[in-house]
Amino acid sequence: MNYLLDTHILLWALAGKNLSGKKLPDTVVNILYNPLNSIYYSSVNIFEIEIKRITNPQEKIPTGEDVIAFSRQAGYIMLPLSEEHALLMKTLQKDDTVRNHKDPYDWLLVSQAKYEGMKFITSDSKLKYYTEPCILSV
Repeated sequence: MNYLLDTHILLWALAGKNLSGKKLPDTVVNILYNPLNSIYYSSVNIFEIEIKRITNPQEKIPTGEDVIAFSRQAGYIMLPLSEEHALLMKTLQKDDTVRNHKDPYDWLLVSQAKYEGMKFITSDSKLKYYTEPCILSV
């Protein structure tokens, strides 16, 4: 199975724990270490990380270079953003309760997973209200 990581999941995998200092959920660990799975990160993850570093210099966020190096070392595959991915954003289906979800990174990442036939791993509470079968909330 092919999996695309949400940015926070990618950062957690880099740190070996989530933002609360707890270990990664077993579901995520099992996916990441299953040799039958292909794990992808996106150029969108790197955009998001670098923008967060620029706009929040006080936070300890790894550099995009460090994340890329870690991802390559872990055997993750980089998925570039394409025109088709961007155009698919307008087709995303969600429950009416999340009308205010305005995160373009999420839109792009979910669109990439949907277009590529991947599962998108996230723990973002707003994404669980999307009705896209590609979203795997952990």
